[in-house]
Amino acid sequence: MNTHYPKQQSKFRKRSSAIRYPLSAIRYPLSAIRYPLSVIRYPLSATRKGISLMEVLASVFVIGIGLLGVLAVIPFGVFQVSKANHADYCANMLRTAGAEIRVRNMANPLIWNSGVDDPLDCSQFIMFDPFAGAGNIGTTIRRAAVGPPWQEVMRGQDDLLYTLDEGLPRPTWTPIAGVAPRGSGKYSWFFTFKPEPLDTWGGSLSSVPKNFVKPRVSVDVLACYNRSPGDTEWSVPILPGGGWTGLLSGATVALDPAAVNVPLDGTKYIFVTWQRTGTSPIEGSWCRIVSKGFDPAGRRTVTLVGPLPPTSPANAQAFIVDGVLYHTRIDNVRITDN
Repeated sequence: MNTHYPKQQSKFRKRSSAIRYPLSAIRYPLSAIRYPLSVIRYPLSATRKGISLMEVLASVFVIGIGLLGVLAVIPFGVFQVSKANHADYCANMLRTAGAEIRVRNMANPLIWNSGVDDPLDCSQFIMFDPFAGAGNIGTTIRRAAVGPPWQEVMRGQDDLLYTLDEGLPRPTWTPIAGVAPRGSGKYSWFFTFKPEPLDTWGGSLSSVPKNFVKPRVSVDVLACYNRSPGDTEWSVPILPGGGWTGLLSGATVALDPAAVNVPLDGTKYIFVTWQRTGTSPIEGSWCRIVSKGFDPAGRRTVTLVGPLPPTSPANAQAFIVDGVLYHTRIDNVRITDN
């Protein structure tokens, strides 16, 4: 046996460990290099005690611009929320109006024809509006003889007067003809329609027997905002000839110079009536206002979208009600029992 093996092994270990020491010794000079680099930072930081005034002013300026942008969006957002509320209230109210007209049989001649259902006048449009003044409007629109009790029926009820969870005292009000209001009354509606004779009738349109009247009609329902009983309504002639410019789905019309002061800013729809010829039956349609202005001759012009004739008709009239916001058409409403 080799008895000197352990000694040789220990010598080998000494040599191998001796090789590692010079390699580890190299790390000390490298680590020592970092100290001068870190020392450089201290003199620079010692010269800055805080933020300068110019930096503060620049930051305030930038923040102010951002806040102005936020503040400018708030009124626009409030306006859009108001429009959304108008649309929501009016949409619900128009759906309710359609049900009210059918359930209450409001198109029945016994209501709008002063209690007489035979014969009927089919020569004019019927306007069922308890908020309007008395009397007919020219020779084209006849107001139904309805009284104040219908005002509460034809008001929107979604804009509540109060809510019980607010803990506020219940408000007091004066009932109209014994009917207590349920809403604030800012939203209301009315409707128009025109009885039509059967094709077999060849007599006068102003006196049509009930058996010769079409049993069902189409009803135009209008939603209004902030309308009060007795508000002024206007019937304005539309200038013929060059005052009527037909469009693809409407027309640009020039109003009579006497209507220069008629307000159009608070309404979105106007009612236009006309005749194809001087002796033909009266036709009419509610049209959406898309633009307003004046032509080179100084006449007030309105661009309308609706089922209007492409060429200038005879005896064209514009009927204006302030506060009309939305319109819908309900077909197949029963008017007689035929």
